Amino acid sequence: MIFAERLNPTNCAGRVCVGGGSAKGNRVFRCIARQRLLSVLSPIVGNPAPPETLPPPQTPKSVLIADDHEAVRWAVRAVLEQNGYRVCGEAVDGVDALEKTEQLAPDLVVLDLKMPKLNGIETATLLRHRFPAVPIVLLTLYEVGQSIASTAGINSVVTKPDGIKNLPLEVKKLLDPPPPVSTIVISSG
Repeated sequence: MIFAERLNPTNCAGRVCVGGGSAKGNRVFRCIARQRLLSVLSPIVGNPAPPETLPPPQTPKSVLIADDHEAVRWAVRAVLEQNGYRVCGEAVDGVDALEKTEQLAPDLVVLDLKMPKLNGIETATLLRHRFPAVPIVLLTLYEVGQSIASTAGINSVVTKPDGIKNLPLEVKKLLDPPPPVSTIVISSG
């Protein structure tokens, strides 16, 4: 399993330290440049939509990211910021997501399904009761039934195998919906 140990550029001089555990529990780390990490992750998470495909919103909308894997949070942040959204905060578990939603008042929350303390479904249910107007996107490796998602108050489910590249389109649908279509009925006679 790949995970990021440090993502702060001041600690890694613009590099990301990643590693994995061995069978004996030893950890091996390798620091690579952020651009290299993106090229390694791109087959997994996909490439972000080109800016001409997805114009940025008029005023940057804020997004809170909740995932227990720092490398995933970093990749989600990168793709959202490349598409004109402002990441107002990151949470490492469901409880942290609830607290940061209260503190930061994001326009949208992105949740991982499997997190410590509270999973994505439990967190979404509590968020929906406390913040009914805030859209919630579940970003997960696992298939989640639409009925489970909608019961928990989740507006959209994006699976990681489809790539994080689909995330900005889902965020745009929820934060910048198209204007309603007006219907004009003309009767003759």
